[in-house]
Amino acid sequence: MEFTRTLRKGMSGDDVLYAKQRLFELGMYEGVEKIEKRSFGSDTYDAVIKFQKQAFVSKNEWDGVIGRKTWAALFDDT
Repeated sequence: MEFTRTLRKGMSGDDVLYAKQRLFELGMYEGVEKIEKRSFGSDTYDAVIKFQKQAFVSKNEWDGVIGRKTWAALFDDT
């Protein structure tokens, strides 16, 4: 799937589910056994922050939003 829009808390869709599944594969969710919902909630926000802290040195990039740069980092080795 290609990046088509910036994803943030409160959004939903197939691209949100796709990103959530990747975050899950990478172990970014705590206490979650499977991903089914297409909505971007607090748990996804926390998972994105956790991923961004590992992927980016600059705290300015830890915003809990899946923009083009975070999307690229999530899917760079797939």
